[in-house]
Amino acid sequence: MIKIIEFGAPWCPACSQQEPLTKEFCEENDYEFEVVNVDEGNPLTETYTISTLPTIIVLSHGSLVGVFTGFTNPKEFAELISGL
Repeated sequence: MIKIIEFGAPWCPACSQQEPLTKEFCEENDYEFEVVNVDEGNPLTETYTISTLPTIIVLSHGSLVGVFTGFTNPKEFAELISGL
């Protein structure tokens, strides 16, 4: 099972551009998708030591398999996931 978590904030322009692309990618591939607003104090922000926005993490069966920082083309997620 693949889960993609995107860390962002409403004031981050790159996050606003990234979210719809990541969401569409997940819907097309039947992956779980979660958005975490770092301003809301979600513990995942500390768990994954998020310091750059947007940051996207890819989990496979609960294990971290990839981290992307800054605006990322979903093709990069696909390349990582296809190698699992």
